[in-house]
Amino acid sequence: MALEIQTKQINVNDSYNFTFTNTVQECLIGIRYFKLTYGDSDHWVKTVSLGLNQQQPDSNTISVQVLGNLSDGSGNTIDTSDSSAIVVVVAWTGTADHTLLLANGDAGTVYTLPSSSPTILSPILAGFDLAYDTDHYVAQINVSTINVSRNGDTATLSATENMTDRDGNWASTATFNAGLIASSSSSPGFEVKATSNVYNNTNQSFTFNSAWTNFQAMITGFNVEYSNNEGHWLKEIEVNLYCDSVNTVYAVSSMCDNDGNLQSNDNSFVNGIVIGY
Repeated sequence: MALEIQTKQINVNDSYNFTFTNTVQECLIGIRYFKLTYGDSDHWVKTVSLGLNQQQPDSNTISVQVLGNLSDGSGNTIDTSDSSAIVVVVAWTGTADHTLLLANGDAGTVYTLPSSSPTILSPILAGFDLAYDTDHYVAQINVSTINVSRNGDTATLSATENMTDRDGNWASTATFNAGLIASSSSSPGFEVKATSNVYNNTNQSFTFNSAWTNFQAMITGFNVEYSNNEGHWLKEIEVNLYCDSVNTVYAVSSMCDNDGNLQSNDNSFVNGIVIGY
């Protein structure tokens, strides 16, 4: 039995089959990067969303389709050739481990934990859907770090999601998809560290308790907003959380239009976890 992690950058509307060495007993699917863009032009925004559609066509394979939407009320839509996500699949393979939970769900999902006193309990973001009633400027797009509410050996997840133009208009639809990694073992064979806010183009360092050789970041929440507390058209939004050393995680949380308006680096950030294994 083993923890196996695979990643793949997948364009919006495309699918990819993640094939593992052994039988997948359970898995968690999330993201460490996404970009949603109109392409060369900028427009108003009515809807911005990202989702993951997963299936298991056979015992060793997890198939994931990336779904995305960036659109206004005038027929302008997402450029799927330049919009994508880096999908992370965390799988437990081989023999089942009843001290471990890897699962995806939404705001209504009740997760059954491996015990009422888990040693690891970490949520991740797996998608979001934000929409105005009609199209507007955008000033801020936010999906806050997902919170875990535990009741004995069950748990539910909640988050605060919003999109606003800072002129009194807010998203009328605001939902999220998520996932949960939980363990009741004192030595599960991996370790999870949570970041605090990692601001755009900065990094954050931390220390693992064990000398792991592999590290994988996953997004748990983000905030992107334009400078000067103003709303503008949108060309693209991009969020990234990645490791390039054993104890440092880096973040990108950006948005722009075609008039030179950019995100506020002081207010745009990513939250996440890093798995050492």
